[in-house]
Amino acid sequence: MKKILGIVLGIVVVLGTGFVIIKGERNVVKTESETTSYGIQNVQNLTQDIIVATRNNDKQVIETELSYYGYPILVVEKNVPVEWIVNVEEENLTSCNNLFYIPDFQIQHEFSIGENKIEFIPNEVDIIDYQCWMGMIRSNIVVVDDLNEIDLEEVQQQLSNQARTNRGSCCGD
Repeated sequence: MKKILGIVLGIVVVLGTGFVIIKGERNVVKTESETTSYGIQNVQNLTQDIIVATRNNDKQVIETELSYYGYPILVVEKNVPVEWIVNVEEENLTSCNNLFYIPDFQIQHEFSIGENKIEFIPNEVDIIDYQCWMGMIRSNIVVVDDLNEIDLEEVQQQLSNQARTNRGSCCGD
């Protein structure tokens, strides 16, 4: 009887494992990056929004919502102070996305519920990386000469040509 029970349990384990493997194969997420007209898809098949700053007198303003899944790509103009307002809802604040760094501007910011302001002045045309405190959620700030003359398709092409890894969330899908 023990031998038969052992065989039956073995069959159940093999069948169960096979089912999990087969089921997992159908749910594999594509790992190649693709572009859309609204953003760059990251390796977890999540779209990163591209947010373009708006000029407001002597500064440029960007307003975003903190997402559970990642940070947006920002487009700003060179030599104009940036005021980035990040609105944070409690349900979107995690231990992964709560603290981020913009090394090129020596900025470290810990988000709190409500409105958060980050200010900096980009001084050259460039693609600047920023990331969460663990380096797993990453995005970019694209600095251009003139916001009035940007071409989002060109921005997308520049970003897709750049080495881009771990663009999604460590806490998401």
